[in-house]
Amino acid sequence: MSGIVGQNLGRGSGLVKKTAVDADSVTGASIADDAIDSEHYTDGSIDNAHLADDAVDSDELAAGAVDTAHIADNQVTLAKMAGLARGKIIYGDASGDPAALAVGSANYVLTSDGTDTAWAAASGGGIDEIDMWRINTDITLAQGGQYEPDSAWERCDTANVDNFPLGTGMTESSGIFTFPSTGWWLITGSFMHHISGGDYNYLAKRLYQTANNSTWQDSGFVQSAAGSTVFNGYDAGGGSCVFDVTDTSNHKVRMLMEASEASIVLNGSTNINYGGLLFVKLAET
Repeated sequence: MSGIVGQNLGRGSGLVKKTAVDADSVTGASIADDAIDSEHYTDGSIDNAHLADDAVDSDELAAGAVDTAHIADNQVTLAKMAGLARGKIIYGDASGDPAALAVGSANYVLTSDGTDTAWAAASGGGIDEIDMWRINTDITLAQGGQYEPDSAWERCDTANVDNFPLGTGMTESSGIFTFPSTGWWLITGSFMHHISGGDYNYLAKRLYQTANNSTWQDSGFVQSAAGSTVFNGYDAGGGSCVFDVTDTSNHKVRMLMEASEASIVLNGSTNINYGGLLFVKLAET
């Protein structure tokens, strides 16, 4: 090799031409530490075969180097996602980004306006308010005028028969009924009465309602038949109406009775439903 080197050494240059080096004559032991850096690599000279297993970690990755194109389908598992508070739901926000929807209130359901998702009170999914009240004692009505059974109401509570209320239930005070929530309410009533003798012209059983907690109006709810000639017998009358309750502080109902004769008895019992009102919430208003 000395002759070849002598032929190719440039005088005073200090360089060794590649033609003067035998194949495989330069070994690792002949290369100084840190002598080869990135300037000595040709493009593409480092391939997968020359990378040790697990040699490249996050320190070697530039920020944003791993994009969606380099993530295989179904590779991001739940365990790799950031934590999410219990009950929250991931949804797309107005910017098209994923966001966490806060936990809804009890008995609320997810709704959509065609664009966004939100929580709202359940509606139309079933009846969740039913209550029933009855007259708990016989009441002898005076002739003429109006009588309100303000102290004779009780919630139906006969064991295994009338387990009311379903939901919050109505509130009654001095014969006036207050609704537990807004909505469309069906009110149904039936009342039995007794006349001990003679004819009677009528016994009116009317449901009155107010929209301002002050002015009351007849809902045309219940009216017994006129011109009855029942002697020492019983009769009954009933009816129903729907009340759109939009303000529970002002929208209320009450019953008023009006008898043409003094001998008419409005029947009631604390054990049997001779007469009373059934309240059913049909839907949200």
